[in-house]
Amino acid sequence: FRSKSLHRGQERRIPLPTYPFQRRRHWIARPAAAASLLGRRIPTPAAGALFAAELGAGAPPLLGQHRLRDACVLPATAYLEMAFDAVARLGDGAAVEDLVVLRPLVLPHVGRRTVQTVVEARDGRREMRFYAAAAEGEETAWELHATCVLRPRGGERPAATPPPQLRARLGAELTAAELYAALREGGLDLGPGFQWVTRAWVGKGEMLACLRPPDAADRRDDFQIDPGLLDAGPQLAVALALRLRGGGETPVPFSAGSCRLWGAAAEARW
Repeated sequence: FRSKSLHRGQERRIPLPTYPFQRRRHWIARPAAAASLLGRRIPTPAAGALFAAELGAGAPPLLGQHRLRDACVLPATAYLEMAFDAVARLGDGAAVEDLVVLRPLVLPHVGRRTVQTVVEARDGRREMRFYAAAAEGEETAWELHATCVLRPRGGERPAATPPPQLRARLGAELTAAELYAALREGGLDLGPGFQWVTRAWVGKGEMLACLRPPDAADRRDDFQIDPGLLDAGPQLAVALALRLRGGGETPVPFSAGSCRLWGAAAEARW
């Protein structure tokens, strides 16, 4: 840039400030986009819908709090959240059924893995398939990790049994510290975002628990339903199995028959 060509004969010297520059920036900050587990919808000429997300132990940070034998593994409840997110975006109230985790999706401690979700309509239902990219040389291989089915929800919201009535037929109380210590000894290490259980009562083949959300720093408000809240159910089932077996390695739930989302829950839950 030649200023003399632009201001020929008009140049003059001006004094600069004698104090140091403040170095204050005045750029307009862009708001951070809320990235869901399902990710963004990708245009595709094929029938159905395609979603893509970049997931890792720190993206979002909640996923790094679910560790199985020192590996960060995507919990089965994350697939349920992604399915309900797809339901909300595609505009159909539905039940998520027949979820099967075919192989664990291990997330990297550094970096992210690309996860794509395919939703296709077939025979009056929607089938979902969850893929993750595994880089092999110059080509990208896609591995199928989980499948589920979306069906019309139907029916009425079931009536809840009063907690005092359930507690009357249950036995000993299990504290939160005892529950998470048993899971940790079995190889499942859960961070604050997955520790919703505050108290639990154990019966013959059944358990009852009181759930409270963790601190705000360990929560996100853009989930359809928080995977940490959903994970409380499998945690209780695993703790019951460990109790019946007398310890040992933690069994990992890999399927769910049916799950329905009826609406937002209260702050304290049973």
